[in-house]
Amino acid sequence: MLQTAAVHPATLAILKKVMQLPEFRQFNLVGGTALALQIGHRISIDLDLFTHEEYDSDKILQTLQSLGNLDTLVDNPPYLQVRLDDVKMDFLKFPYTFVQECIETDGVRLVSIENIAVMKLLAIARRGVKKDFFDLYFILERYRLEEILQIFEAKLPHVDMFHILKSLTFFGDAEPDGDPKMLIKVTWKNVKKVIIQKVNDYLKSC
Repeated sequence: MLQTAAVHPATLAILKKVMQLPEFRQFNLVGGTALALQIGHRISIDLDLFTHEEYDSDKILQTLQSLGNLDTLVDNPPYLQVRLDDVKMDFLKFPYTFVQECIETDGVRLVSIENIAVMKLLAIARRGVKKDFFDLYFILERYRLEEILQIFEAKLPHVDMFHILKSLTFFGDAEPDGDPKMLIKVTWKNVKKVIIQKVNDYLKSC
């Protein structure tokens, strides 16, 4: 069952409507909203939709225009970013296969927590924002860091794992960010403490 309290009703309504349309059958929900709908840890407001296949951005835009007030923010295939009735939506072709088959719950196709973990590590390595570290904290309540890194390396063997590990304990870029709106309370101080401890424990075990 989806943790619907984690998503604004208007956002959830758009998500479910899009998921029912044949033009979006190839897309699956990823990112913080997909994680929040599974574990209910925080409020998430954006929709990130990924596919492994090529898609026609013009066709996507035409369909979205029929659903409400649409602003195109970025149209640079394979990346498309729009705002539909004040809900920001990202569409992107993801070149790597998911670890597990996607889950369909209450009419929403979303990727597993393991897949989200891989994407979160990538996001943090590029430039970690505070909500990514909060998400990682809750992922690490469910999976050992070693498991996540093994999955990551299997999917992305060309990525420097030392850089990934180093980025997990670099919080400088995230410090100015406001805290996400949490449904399960945890402090930023504790998020950092736990992640640092998990990384240190992993390094000691190597």
